[in-house]
Amino acid sequence: MKFFSLENTRPDIEPPVFEIMHRVILILIWLFIFHNPFPIVESVKEICYYTAAVFFLVLVVTGKITVRFDTPLALPFALYAGWVLFGLFFALDKPGSLHDFGAHLLKNIWLYYILCYYFESRERLMALGWTVIIAAFIFSTVSLTYFYGYLGHKIITRFGTGFPRAQTNVIGFTTVFASLLAYHYLRFEKDTRGRIFLVAALVITMAASVLTQSRGTLLAIVVSFFLLSRHKILYAAIVLSMIGFILISPMRQVIGDPKTYYSRLYPAFFSIELIKDHPLTGTGYSLDALKNHDLIDPQIYEPRLPAAVKDPKNIWPHSMVFILPHSMLLNIPVRTGIPGLILYGYILFVFAKESWRLYRKGSDTFIRSWALFCLAAMSMHVTKGAFEPVDTAMVEVILFSIFAMLTITSCQEESAAKDTANTEIPGGRTSPATAPGELEPALPDKQN
Repeated sequence: MKFFSLENTRPDIEPPVFEIMHRVILILIWLFIFHNPFPIVESVKEICYYTAAVFFLVLVVTGKITVRFDTPLALPFALYAGWVLFGLFFALDKPGSLHDFGAHLLKNIWLYYILCYYFESRERLMALGWTVIIAAFIFSTVSLTYFYGYLGHKIITRFGTGFPRAQTNVIGFTTVFASLLAYHYLRFEKDTRGRIFLVAALVITMAASVLTQSRGTLLAIVVSFFLLSRHKILYAAIVLSMIGFILISPMRQVIGDPKTYYSRLYPAFFSIELIKDHPLTGTGYSLDALKNHDLIDPQIYEPRLPAAVKDPKNIWPHSMVFILPHSMLLNIPVRTGIPGLILYGYILFVFAKESWRLYRKGSDTFIRSWALFCLAAMSMHVTKGAFEPVDTAMVEVILFSIFAMLTITSCQEESAAKDTANTEIPGGRTSPATAPGELEPALPDKQN
């Protein structure tokens, strides 16, 4: 069976060309998602994305496919992107802000629409999740073996220290997201081998998460698994095991070091002073502008900071350098102003509202469980993002994958409602439907 049918609205264009583009886009986006956790050969990931993005744009412009712009998140995305675009005119670094606007925000919004189109069925939504789980499992297994086995680091050393393009405090976005997916999939997987793999993936990715020794990661685990867990006794066992491991290991010395807390207060207070000076449009969307002392002079802002966060007794000297806010709650208003934070909050509000609606009123177990998973995954991102930088490419792909997963779930609920209405017969009975939580037997073609 073909992956996709072609919408032949242009008979003068040869259909096989677009059939090939359909298949290429799907393969490249799958490779892009699979490659996301690995901080190596970044050029391959960029080639996969931009080739797929250009092909997708061609298919949309030529009318071969129709993209839905009436999704629940379409308007919030448009409002936020519009405000960021408006802020470019007032940015401290206009070229850099324009670049980051395209290379970060627009790029990931377009990725969202690609994922929503090419993973629109239940079968493909499950396949998308499997891709994330397998990639994170391979990354965690190989990296843990290399870091603690081959390099010989002690357990007190934070996992990922020295990794290129994968900071220790960012790794948790991938590993916790994969842990949540593995835990979620255990509800559906009936095959014994599949369940064994999911348990192994859950254990390995959780171990990688804990060994990063990131407090934001640990808190994200507690919050997100509380929302997702149906069995609170099992949840309590997981949390207590994690806490017990930390208490009996040398990790407690690192996590309990007060200097690590003060090191985050310095950029936090620095960010607040920037927001005071640029409350409406922020400094601009450019990340590099925050590191440019010609644009943002530390000599102006450091005297305004509380003495405690500048005292060498409380903070490591190398931490007294402002690079970027270590919190999305500060990063967003610094770069886009208070209105930008409000509009970003609107995106999260619509997401939470739609997740809760589908969880409470979803037509079957599959819809309700995926809605709850999306809510838990977003709680992970927001909780961890409150303490960590979220503007790396790896984290952005995860975030917009979560957005896409909820949108696909919402569209599946819409399709299920239509199917229910179409299958009604006299007497108030309905024809047999897919059992709750059961996958669709075949991938439906898209037709006019």
